Amino acid sequence: MPIGRPGKSREHAFVVISVSEEYELMLARRRRVVHQSLIREADHAYDVLDTSGAGGDSTTFYFQIEGMVAAEAPTCWAGTEQPSCRVR
Repeated sequence: MPIGRPGKSREHAFVVISVSEEYELMLARRRRVVHQSLIREADHAYDVLDTSGAGGDSTTFYFQIEGMVAAEAPTCWAGTEQPSCRVR
């Protein structure tokens, strides 16, 4: 993991193998997930979590999820730009 702002950009995305890891990390950081989206750019897929803190501040976290997407690729992506199902 590069030193800096881990998870705050696609370039410094956390690498995870399950959605539960994402939510466990948000719980440990005392963040509440307000929106989750799935994006694909170049050769990478990302789960993007928009979160809020106790003080109302907003932060977006990026998670690189190729392993999860690869398992669902035949049914979810089907060669499209946007997924047709939700990776869990």
